[in-house]
Parts: sequence; structure tokens; C-alpha cells
Amino acid sequence: MSITRIPERYRPGLARIRSMRENDFVQLTSALRNCPIVARFPLLSSAVASKVKSLNNREIDDMALFSLAPSLSEPEMPVDKTASELVDAMRASEMEDLKLPPEEEAKFKSRITTLLSIPSVNMSAKASRVRTDYPNVFYDARILSDVRPIFDKPGAKPIGEIINHTLRIDYRSHGVHKKL
Repeated sequence: MSITRIPERYRPGLARIRSMRENDFVQLTSALRNCPIVARFPLLSSAVASKVKSLNNREIDDMALFSLAPSLSEPEMPVDKTASELVDAMRASEMEDLKLPPEEEAKFKSRITTLLSIPSVNMSAKASRVRTDYPNVFYDARILSDVRPIFDKPGAKPIGEIINHTLRIDYRSHGVHKKL
């Protein structure tokens, strides 16, 4: 997998990694190193946010670590190459908030390399990918019930009712959210 563009959703998180104070970055990496391997990234985000007070769950999610980490399971894609491709994609985006001055590139690459080298990030991303490596992945289900009255004549009292139950299933199919 080659990194060619930065999705809008991850721009704030990458900017946060870039501008993060060194002390906060050390706290983030320490928290990630002490996190268990999970198959759902929100669990990792919550665990980290509880230990790093300067970050909330959303900021951690926005850092794109879980999106970048799967590329590392490819033997030909070492961490430093992923970091280099990310910097190249940021430079190519021509987005002002993603531009790295040349003197900041080495520090940013180092931070990304450090974050992506943490086992809880790598293995959690792999576990998530294995968990969802199916053409159709269950997402959510709801049972919707409604009562419909039955009338003998218009304007009369109902003589009974029918109860309908509808099962709505949400799933992802090839990356697209669908309902059944």
C-alpha cells in the first residue's frame, strides 16, 4: 500500500503530531507502549486518552495511526518508508496545514516512525484488519417495532391491532456502509 493522499479527516491529527510539545509526545508514546492489543481502535484511543490529559479520544483517532499501521504488515513496507511516503503525500497535497518546513521533516518522520513502531498500534491495526477481513462486516442491528390499529369503520374505536417487528441490519460491504 502506497500513501498518495491525506484524507481530510486526518489532517488535524497529523498537524497535532507535528506541533505536539516534546513532553506530550513522550506521554503519548509511553501510554501507547503500555496499552493492550485491541481489535477496535476506539478502545486504544480511550486507554491513551485516560493517560494523556493533553489529548482527547477524537485527537487520538485523528492521528491516523490505525490507518497507517496496516501498511506495515507488508514486508516490503518498512516503517521509515511509510513515514517518508506520508511526508511526500503531505508535501504533494499543497494544503497549507500539511506543509512541513524542510527543517521539521526529520522530526516529524521520527515521530511517525516512533508511533508506528509501537507494538500496541501495529498489532491492534493488524487484529482489526483480520477481524474485518470479510466482504460484508456486521456493524449494527436494531429492531424497530410499531403497533398498527385495526378499525371496523372509519372514526370508530380500534377493534384490535397488529404488531410489526422489523430487523434493520447495518453492515459494511467493500468499504461502503449499507443497510439491509
